[in-house]
Amino acid sequence: MAGTYTYDPGVLTTPLSQVRLIIRDTAQPLTAANAIFSDEELAFFIDNESNIYHAAYYAALAILARAKGLEEKKVGTLTLKWRQFLEGELAEWYRRGLSHQFAEAGALSIADIEVLQDNNDWPNRAIERGMHDHPMTSQLDREENLI
Repeated sequence: MAGTYTYDPGVLTTPLSQVRLIIRDTAQPLTAANAIFSDEELAFFIDNESNIYHAAYYAALAILARAKGLEEKKVGTLTLKWRQFLEGELAEWYRRGLSHQFAEAGALSIADIEVLQDNNDWPNRAIERGMHDHPMTSQLDREENLI
């Protein structure tokens, strides 16, 4: 399979290496013959998911799809029931990925909204008004008849 295949167990700071470690695609030396995914394929999952656990989850789903229902593999007297193992791992990766989500409101994280609210140069938006900041409030304060 064309593509690049990189993994350095001494450098686990990149999302690509982290996902490879999670899905155990870590053969040394990593080559097209022994790798499950190329760097480009894993980059697709990483770029389209919110964190490395969800990228690993969808990469593992792709592995299951490639197996086309294969439940186990027998090599001599050894039997590997890898589908059952992988399905258990899938649930864990998805659950861990959920704990790495960030709360957002209108495509802004809550931390970003707090920063914008503290910035006096940023114009106040309508959602930042208090309950007494209605445009008609000034007339009510002067006890004018609004009817």
